[in-house]
This record gives sequence, C-alpha cells and structure tokens, in this order.
Amino acid sequence: MSYWYLDLGKKNKDLFKKGYPLKGAGELEVSLKAPNGVNFKTTVTKTTKGSLSAKLEDTIKLQNGVEVKGSISNEAKEGVTGQVSWADLGGRAKGVKLTGSFASSRSDDAEAPPKRSIGLQLEYKHEKIFTLSSLFKYHLSAPEKDKASVFNSNASFSYDKFTVGGTVETRLFQEDQTIDVTKYGVTVDYSNDYFSATGYSLNEKGDDDEDKAILGLSCWHKATDLLEVGADVFTDTNKHESPKISVGAVYQADKYTTFRGKVDVADAKTSLSYQQKVSDVATITLATEIPTKEGETKFGVGLAFSSE
Repeated sequence: MSYWYLDLGKKNKDLFKKGYPLKGAGELEVSLKAPNGVNFKTTVTKTTKGSLSAKLEDTIKLQNGVEVKGSISNEAKEGVTGQVSWADLGGRAKGVKLTGSFASSRSDDAEAPPKRSIGLQLEYKHEKIFTLSSLFKYHLSAPEKDKASVFNSNASFSYDKFTVGGTVETRLFQEDQTIDVTKYGVTVDYSNDYFSATGYSLNEKGDDDEDKAILGLSCWHKATDLLEVGADVFTDTNKHESPKISVGAVYQADKYTTFRGKVDVADAKTSLSYQQKVSDVATITLATEIPTKEGETKFGVGLAFSSE
C-alpha cells in the first residue's frame, strides 16, 4: 500500500495532536456532520491576550468526486480560503485529483497590502507503489518580500512496509525574478499494524536568516488493544541545541471513553485530555496544558455533533 508523503508517521502525529483543543487560553469547538456530505466546524478561541477569535469551516461533497471546502476567520493571518477538488476523473486518469484554491488574508501591518493567492494542485496515487503531489501557487497581491510564485512537489515510494518520501519547494520572487529553493526534506518510514518508526529531515529557509534544519525520529506502538504509546525526538542542527523530546499515550477505556496524555520535556509542559461520547450524536472533549516551570495553564473544550 502506498502512502502520501504528508501522511508518513501519521499514527504518531495523531497521537500527539488529536484530542487537544488547546490553541489559546481557552477554546470551544463545535462540529456538525450530516449524512449528505455537508460538514461544518466552528471554533472560538480565547487568546492569551484576552481577545476572542472565531473560525468557520465547511466541507461539501458533491457527485462524481467533487468536493468544495471553505473557511472564514476574524484572525487577520487566516482570512478567507476556498478550494474545489475533483477526484473522480475516470479512464486513464484514475487515481488523479485536481484542486483549485483561493486564499485572502491580511498582515499585522495595516499599511501592507493584503495577501491574495490562487493555486492549482495535481495529485496522483498508485495504490501500491507511488504517490505524487505538485502545487503551484501565484500571489495576486502581497507585501514585496512575500510576493512570489511557489512550486511545491512531494513524492513517496513504497515497498512492503517501508516508504521513502521527499519534498522540495521553490519560489520565483516577482520583484527581482530570482529563484530560490526554500524547503526540502526526506522521510523514511516503517509501519505495520502494531508499530511504526519514522525518521525525517527538513530544511527550511525562514525570515531574518532564521533557517531551520530539523532532524528527528518518531515511534508509535500499539501496546495493547486499549493502549497506544508514542515518542518523538528532534533537534534543529542550526541552533546547536539539545534534542527536544516528547512522549505520549492514548488509552481507550471503552468505546465511549478515551484518555490522552503527553509530556513535552524540553518546553516543560504536560497536556491531558478526556474524551467522552455522551450520546449517539455527541462527543465532548476536555483538555488542559500545565506548565511545570513558567507559563499560563491552558484549557480547552471540544463539542462534536454528528447526525450520521
């Protein structure tokens, strides 16, 4: 079976990221899922500065593999996004997916022009061997330092339980017509039903010469039918810092109750989550993030409703 490059190490990513509604000092998330393929999710976050931010996301699945997604937020950096995907091309184009997208956002600088871009993405997946994804994005308007045409491509090759993937991103800056490689990386993954190990390397150019050179290893293990554990170790070789270590676990007490916990050793933070399915259509998630040294304790509440 083949895997998308961005899905390599997904079991460990889900273990550390899913079930923790903690984006600010507090968060309320409500999602509605209908059997006709229409999904809505509303997120309201109280930031650490005391202000409220809200985001509405929707997904509509139509016939012939067509899917429409959109989002709107009062946060300047997120703004408005939209995309249309077509996955059921048929014939020799089986496995091909085309996606057109649009995004508009504002900068913190009130005098800077808004960021507006359009994009076209082509994806292909062979079920057993190979995946390829290429995205071209063109900025209609943006601050001069960000005004560039972006081309991002990633691919993966699978054999048995091993997968090797890579990504590269280049930018054509419209101001001086220069081309620059801004991101590249390689990932090696081994996965089966009970264990996965993922080694990854990612180099990325940042603003003000804050380039990143990430080198890491993550592992996931299904210890029992009820318990999953995971660990992630990575370091930025450009900063010459000690490796950052995170460990986590998910315990499925029964089909209605899930407990999660993770510890970020370097940042001295412990996160806990309790998820309860309270009815056939409703699930509630309670989460907290507790600093063991300095910082503010965060909390989050997630509510999910499904009419399927």
